[in-house]
Amino acid sequence: MGSPQDSRQLSTRDQDWASLIKRVADGDQSALTLLYDSTSRLVFGLVVRVVTDRATAEEVLLDVYTQVWRQASTYDSKRGAPLAWMMTIARTRGIDRLRSGKHEHQK
Repeated sequence: MGSPQDSRQLSTRDQDWASLIKRVADGDQSALTLLYDSTSRLVFGLVVRVVTDRATAEEVLLDVYTQVWRQASTYDSKRGAPLAWMMTIARTRGIDRLRSGKHEHQK
C-alpha cells in the first residue's frame, strides 16, 4: 500500500475525474471534453496495445468515449477508480473489435 500522501494525490485526481463523470451523466458535454482531454492519452495507449493498429485504435477510442457518455450514470466510485472503469471499457471495446474482424479490413 502507498503512503497516505500518495493516496491523497490519487484520490484528488480520481475525485476530479469522478466529478467529471457525474457531470457527463447529467448531460454536460464540456465535462466529457475535459474528461477526454485528461484521460485519452492513457486510454489510447491501452487500446493501441490491444488492437495493435493505430487507425483502429483511434476508432475504438471514439467508441470508448461514446460509451462513457452513454453509461456515465452507471459509474460507481465504490466499485473502482474512474480510470479503471474507463480502462475496462477500453479493453473490452478493443477486444470486441479484434473479435469482430473489422480491424483486418482496414489494413
